Amino acid sequence: MNRSWLVRVLRDPLTVFVVLGALVFAVDAMVGEDDPRIVIDDATLARLADQWRAQAGREPTPEEIEALVGDHVREEILYREALRMGLDRDDVIVRRRLAQKLAFLSEDLTVPDEPAEDALGAYYASHRDRYRLPDRMSFSHVYFSAERRGADAARADAKAELSTLGEPPPDAWRTLGDPFILSRSYAERTVQEVQDLFGREFAETLAGLDTLAEWQGPVASAYGSHLVRIEARIPARDLALDEARDRVRDDYLVDARKSANEAFYRALRERYRVERVTED
Repeated sequence: MNRSWLVRVLRDPLTVFVVLGALVFAVDAMVGEDDPRIVIDDATLARLADQWRAQAGREPTPEEIEALVGDHVREEILYREALRMGLDRDDVIVRRRLAQKLAFLSEDLTVPDEPAEDALGAYYASHRDRYRLPDRMSFSHVYFSAERRGADAARADAKAELSTLGEPPPDAWRTLGDPFILSRSYAERTVQEVQDLFGREFAETLAGLDTLAEWQGPVASAYGSHLVRIEARIPARDLALDEARDRVRDDYLVDARKSANEAFYRALRERYRVERVTED
């Protein structure tokens, strides 16, 4: 009997309301009084309207504004009560989000000034290796598909075709071999770019070919075999400041912001003392 009575009591909405109210008052007694006001000012209304426009693509109606205000008030109340009850403590996600928010805020507050010409020149001189163009090559190729012909046959066919290349007409090579999903000619590509397209073995082989304007091969790739003609080689060189000015400026500002953020953190760090406690 006692048990059924307890179940009926717990199912009674009034009883649940009273219990929750008592809990809220108990928490309030423990944590003390806070400002109960929730201020809806022009800035708040503007922010809510901006959020609506960004999502809906139009101006909110007066009724929608009132609904937004109601949602904002509800969220604010739940947020404050969650803080009062300590629900933000020992929550990894909340800790990380707050830390990220402060980090983003510090980045917004530490916007570096535009660098003067002498500062830009000094930065360029101390980071010259960043503004160096690597070796590049221009080349054409005739492709023999390993998937269509088989790996051994593709290589053999490429080797047999090599003797016919270079004979008139000069552009006959464009009709030879198999269709290729990418281009048949490439201009001023770095070894890394060639590797990304054809694979490491192909790129390293091309980098070692010294003869220009002659067909050579077969050269293996991730796709099959190729006959290749190196059209030109462009040696590595340092970019002059005028050529790299935009990149130098952007890098200068990024590094200046990083330095300012680190200085901001060091200033905060000095306010704290880290103590390690170990159990014996």
